[in-house]
Amino acid sequence: HILWSDPTYNLILKAELDIWHAPSSSVVDVKTSACESPHAFERDVISYGYDIQAAQYCDAMRAMGEEVEGFVWVVVRNSVPHNCEVYEASAELLEFGAKRLEERKAFYAQCVETKNWESPTYGSVVSLRPPAWARRELEMTSVEGA
Repeated sequence: HILWSDPTYNLILKAELDIWHAPSSSVVDVKTSACESPHAFERDVISYGYDIQAAQYCDAMRAMGEEVEGFVWVVVRNSVPHNCEVYEASAELLEFGAKRLEERKAFYAQCVETKNWESPTYGSVVSLRPPAWARRELEMTSVEGA
């Protein structure tokens, strides 16, 4: 694993990359998934914070003095027939993950400083709505079934 210091928040950070592919200056991360389709994995990337993890891994390699040119996921279906797909993170997705990582580092640093580890919604009831992607999927299914 890789340890390095984040001077902005005075944090020690850690990353455990699966593969550093030096010839292409790329990080390779292996994931399993119930469905390896592009649409399903794209949702997994955001839902499980894989974009944040990608940003962290890229930061780790830069801290080691490497120039990072790319990030790819090798996704293996976790049931028969164990299909395998390779997905490359776009620059936009890596930037999105970097912004989400920055928010989390700032929140973590605040928790360390204040010794307050309660979430921003602690003690509240939060109302949830169907996410936009789920509403679109329902609309598409309704149109197809009509």
